[in-house]
Amino acid sequence: MGACFVKKRAYQGLGEELLHIVRSHRVEIPDTKAVSDYLALYPELSDVVRIAVVFARSRFPQANLALKVYQDPEIDDLHLALYVRTENYSVEFLVEIEHIEKELEPYLSRTKGWLILTTDFLGVKK
Repeated sequence: MGACFVKKRAYQGLGEELLHIVRSHRVEIPDTKAVSDYLALYPELSDVVRIAVVFARSRFPQANLALKVYQDPEIDDLHLALYVRTENYSVEFLVEIEHIEKELEPYLSRTKGWLILTTDFLGVKK
């Protein structure tokens, strides 16, 4: 049994708890398995995800939030992405996303995994 498999099994309970917390903040997780697998590889990222969700939800209470694993098409790189979707993509909205990302930097500097807060400019699901 590989070390990665053992790590994933040990993380499974904590991962399910985190996903429950994330969903309680009205965050969509389209591919739960991909997110869980990523967090199993980088369990120290769990606290950052929690913090990012709280920050994003508090700043954007009416926005749709979605947590996904992003695969860079040009290089072999995976990371988590917390997407913020709103009806109005103003300059202020984009600046606020940058502020939250800056607030997350000290937490991310202590992890091996990565999380970005961004938007894909999709509309809000009602």
